[in-house]
Amino acid sequence: MHPLTRKAIKLLHRHFIQTSLSIWLNKIFKAAVARGELQFVEQRKVCICVTDLALDFSVSLKKSLLCVALFPSDAEVKLSANTGDLLLMITGKVDPDTLFFRRRLMISGDTELGLGLKNFFDRLDAKSLLPAYFYSVLNQLAEEFSAQQKQKEAAARVA
Repeated sequence: MHPLTRKAIKLLHRHFIQTSLSIWLNKIFKAAVARGELQFVEQRKVCICVTDLALDFSVSLKKSLLCVALFPSDAEVKLSANTGDLLLMITGKVDPDTLFFRRRLMISGDTELGLGLKNFFDRLDAKSLLPAYFYSVLNQLAEEFSAQQKQKEAAARVA
């Protein structure tokens, strides 16, 4: 991730980041919550760690609302990856298993909860969940990241 992005996130007020994440996640996953697809996180804490941004946040389901907390210390499972790999996973360009076996996605803590989270990401269809313009931007960023990864892998094979 670009150093300016990391710096901008550090400068933003924590409450702003937490509230923004909460609003977006509840908007995006409203139907999934209503269908019971996120029951596995009810009254539990799942931590998402965006490693290159030094951003950790937890998500839990309470009374049909996704609740977000920044930098949790009591999450039951932690999913860690960099921004690019999370974008690849969210846009469906790479499945979570591939990232996990390449050691680019780390899952630690409660195995059953982690498996539920991984399966949720496997079924995720970001194109149908996100506004078209937002998905288009995420998709473009994911493609750029994928191209960069391929260049790095090719350079590593040559070296």
